[in-house]
Amino acid sequence: MSNLLPGENLVIKAHPHWIVLIKSVWIPIVAVVLVVIADFTILLDNYNSWGLPPRFRTFFTLGVVAIAGLWLIVVWIRWQSTAYTLTDQRIKIETGVFGRQEKIIPIDRVQDCTTKMSLLGRMLGYGRVGSPDEIKVAKEMIAAMIWSPLRPSSDDQLLPMRKLEASKDLLKIQSDAKLSDEERKTQSAAVQAQLVKIDAMEKKAATDPFQKRLAAFVEADKAGKQDDLKRMIAEFAAANARTN
Repeated sequence: MSNLLPGENLVIKAHPHWIVLIKSVWIPIVAVVLVVIADFTILLDNYNSWGLPPRFRTFFTLGVVAIAGLWLIVVWIRWQSTAYTLTDQRIKIETGVFGRQEKIIPIDRVQDCTTKMSLLGRMLGYGRVGSPDEIKVAKEMIAAMIWSPLRPSSDDQLLPMRKLEASKDLLKIQSDAKLSDEERKTQSAAVQAQLVKIDAMEKKAATDPFQKRLAAFVEADKAGKQDDLKRMIAEFAAANARTN
């Protein structure tokens, strides 16, 4: 990470675990194996009886191998283009091959981190940060939290974090095998009531003109429109300077 802030120290920079590659390349590998087997069994035994064109076996096999090779190259490039950088101040996630997209999250905004590793994951050194449901909830909240430093100071800044924490509590309650059905139902109802209240507060906060600006920031960030982001930041700074 070449653009470190003053006093910032790099902890680690890495790509996703290589097991991600295995999960993505098994289809072309299986396809090549099946074609090779068919080439020396079915096609070889029935080549003349089926009236296939000359050298069909060769071109068919080479075609499948070429497609599989292209598949592997694309998977490799996508894997190489995804990078996770951790410093003592920030978390940076970089994705994209032709259009690069960056997500930067200050360390002090990370309140909790749940990791899960299967037996195979412990043996090979990989795992998942959060459950699939937790990841889904976090993705829904992360956009609002990223741009919250530009939000005028108010209690509305805490709503995404409160919703995220409540959603995580609900997931933990629903997956807690130690709770009885009645206890799970009661505790889930209490957390769901909190979520309903937070949703109502978010709808009320949505009438704030800042929310439209925030939505524009998020959409520009998702699309990787750096020029639009710079323009909106400049407009925000100018408006804030006039206010002060």
